[in-house]
Amino acid sequence: MLKEPRDSMGILSLNIRCMDPDVKDLSPEQQCALHEFFHVVLAAGYKLYQSVQPTKADPIIQKKFGIIIPKDE
Repeated sequence: MLKEPRDSMGILSLNIRCMDPDVKDLSPEQQCALHEFFHVVLAAGYKLYQSVQPTKADPIIQKKFGIIIPKDE
């Protein structure tokens, strides 16, 4: 059984599905660009974790992204 990640980047890494039905209407070039975007975000997040522990960074990341990209109500 796969243990669930406890940090934001681990959770994000499990939720990248470039073949997800959400991208079915995108061209191959657009799908590639979206795929690259997710990987750049993950790489930056893991680089951050080298300096700031996930337990300190995650609440800030979640708060900031929640403000920038609010969940649908």
